[in-house]
Amino acid sequence: MDRTTQNPRWSRPASSSREPSSSDFPSLPSHTAAVPAFLGPHHAIYPPDHPPAHYPEVHSYAQAAAHPPEAPPAPLAPLPPPPPDFLDFPFLKDPRTVEYLQQRGPRLMMILRGCPGSGKSLITGEVQRVLGEGVAVRVASADDFWRRNPAREYRFERERLPEAHEWCRMECERFCSVDHAQLVIVDNTNIEFREFQPYLRLAHRHGFATLLVEPQTPWRYDAGVLLKKNVHGVDRETIERRLKRLQERFVFPMYYGWFLTPSDSLELLALAVKLANSMLRVEEVRRYVEGQRGSLFARLTATPEEEQMEWPLRRDLYHVTACYTQYGKRPGVQTYATSDAVQKAMGKVFELEIVGLLITPQTVSFRVILDDEQLPLWNPEVDNKYAGLPVGSRAHITVQTADGVGAYVAGRDMMQLVEFVNNQTSETMSDVDAGLVVNYPADFWYLNLNQSVKMPALFAPFYCRDEESRRSTATPPSAGKGDGRTRRPPVESSSGSSEERSGGW
Repeated sequence: MDRTTQNPRWSRPASSSREPSSSDFPSLPSHTAAVPAFLGPHHAIYPPDHPPAHYPEVHSYAQAAAHPPEAPPAPLAPLPPPPPDFLDFPFLKDPRTVEYLQQRGPRLMMILRGCPGSGKSLITGEVQRVLGEGVAVRVASADDFWRRNPAREYRFERERLPEAHEWCRMECERFCSVDHAQLVIVDNTNIEFREFQPYLRLAHRHGFATLLVEPQTPWRYDAGVLLKKNVHGVDRETIERRLKRLQERFVFPMYYGWFLTPSDSLELLALAVKLANSMLRVEEVRRYVEGQRGSLFARLTATPEEEQMEWPLRRDLYHVTACYTQYGKRPGVQTYATSDAVQKAMGKVFELEIVGLLITPQTVSFRVILDDEQLPLWNPEVDNKYAGLPVGSRAHITVQTADGVGAYVAGRDMMQLVEFVNNQTSETMSDVDAGLVVNYPADFWYLNLNQSVKMPALFAPFYCRDEESRRSTATPPSAGKGDGRTRRPPVESSSGSSEERSGGW
């Protein structure tokens, strides 16, 4: 299967060797100088037919060179240093990720989190600038509720906050429901988990990966600056209370992983069915399937195409789980979640290498080999039970499980396969066009591919499913760890002011 894509090639137009003339410049009044805004007041560009006062009246570059200025111009004031980069996110700066988001048509929901004035609009504007040409970017914001008037003026009414947030949720669902939806931004404060949980459920329902993004501006935790910037009339006490909740706790997802797009998930399922059917050419496999009509192997090979199209849509997006946190309850996940490697990888695209298909009585999964860039994001705790096996041996993409079997069993089956491979305990081996079919004990059938399959995937957290109500426990992050992009209080609270209970400002 060829997954190779051609990157666009860029070239500069050939430079002209013609000498510029006065006709190349616009005709300006004698008192006007064309000054690009980025150069500042000390940088003026004069066309040759309107020179500055200290030059003689000249009309060509040759004449200008023959008549130097009467007095040298004043030295230029130094340009101000460039501002710090507050927008250093992979989905804006990493070339591979930007290209992926523009060309592959993924479904991604960005939920911005932070107090008013902290810089959320900077992120929204930059996303629209960088990705807007190739991606349908839609923004759901409660602030737009106050601009629903002919003049598009901002008219805030505190007593209508619940109405504004309900309107925003309906807008978000409308954006997610269209078939061509690609990138949806939820631009609200989203301090409490209960405020953005409805959007997480919408994302899961419509097959969107999710990112929780916090501004990185230096004033994002400065109550004094935020007080001046907010346009809702929120008092300093409320801002400080909200900031405290924002900073003091960490909201853990259910798990972190590399997520495929819905279209790639369907493509991978179709590949699994095709490879499973190719394995039926082996006599031992065919006899096994015929003797186990109700087996997962038999169901997979007999799956009609229309049912294949529905499988991934009834579950999570296909993914490789990097760390299952159980909402922060697993040992060691606090250190993992707040590590620099994990925080910097949020929203970044990686290339997964699929090397084989494993079919057991309970699970169907693809085996994935992690590279040096991906291994630092793998939680080694999951490998501790299997001494002597390489880190990342459990990496896999679950395709399907038998009725009543949890997806976690696919990880156990994959580790068992790696043990079989290391111990060379295979029973039979047969060649097919796609690779080598190997039968291991316990009815483990593995197709080792002749050529690996490469799939791009987005590294992101997964917080909750549409059908379940999340209940989690939060703990403060370690001092000095993380960059604040996922630092949040997770538990719904009925305390606070009326505007806080209605979903923030």
